[in-house]
Amino acid sequence: SITSQPADKEVSEGAISGSLSVSAKSSGTLTYQWYSATDKNGANPVKVAGATSASMTIPTDLTAGEYYYFVKVIVNGIAGINSEIATVTVD
Repeated sequence: SITSQPADKEVSEGAISGSLSVSAKSSGTLTYQWYSATDKNGANPVKVAGATSASMTIPTDLTAGEYYYFVKVIVNGIAGINSEIATVTVD
């Protein structure tokens, strides 16, 4: 189960830093895959390349706007649960 969801973040264009993270617990082996989506409902998810740990560095090349991310937590390579969707707002 996911014990801590990724939190919304507000960052400044041209000076983006920080990360999104999730905490989960299971008796099995956990793996992670982060996704970007086109809205707060998780539409059109696309894997974030290389984002396969419990935390994901916010991409530094984002331009002004809102971006949506979630992580799929996978147990023993088969069953998975999606986190809540975090909004990254770039000002």
